[in-house]
Amino acid sequence: MKVYLIAFFLLLSLDVFSQSTTWKVLAEESTISYSAKHVLHAWKGINNKILGLAVINATEKQLDKMAILVNVRNFDSNNSSRDAHALEVLDALQYPQVKFYSEEVNLTENSYSLKGTLDFHGVKAPLEVAGSAQWTTGKLKLSGNFDLQPTAFKIELPSFMMIPMEDELKFAFELTFKAEKE
Repeated sequence: MKVYLIAFFLLLSLDVFSQSTTWKVLAEESTISYSAKHVLHAWKGINNKILGLAVINATEKQLDKMAILVNVRNFDSNNSSRDAHALEVLDALQYPQVKFYSEEVNLTENSYSLKGTLDFHGVKAPLEVAGSAQWTTGKLKLSGNFDLQPTAFKIELPSFMMIPMEDELKFAFELTFKAEKE
């Protein structure tokens, strides 16, 4: 029993002395956008109402974990009719949010790679993302992009003039994190 108590207090003390803190996404400095195509036209939607947290050790410049959440309704393509139709296609009432949770992180001074799980339209799928990392005083900015196939997430492709849109969404993002408490 003494061994378990000593181990518990040792782990507790390591956690207390750890420099890892929770950082929050700064929505005013962060965006996620998607680009989509149809034979007749292409469009882009932008979301700047991103919620997210990261566990970061700023002293060692290490990102331990990250979770991002966006509401589908907050993507704006500058066409309210298209956005309303997208909400129908994406079953936004049933699946209002897109979530990403990192499981493995590799962060260097200027780049990162993440492996995690994307929860989109009721389907959880592995997602690997790599991009650039930029440290400034009290902030970490991650930029990157990735592609998704909507049909892999059980989304029926919308059609225009009986021709479905391309089965590819290209995402780009810039996420800025800042410590919650200073």
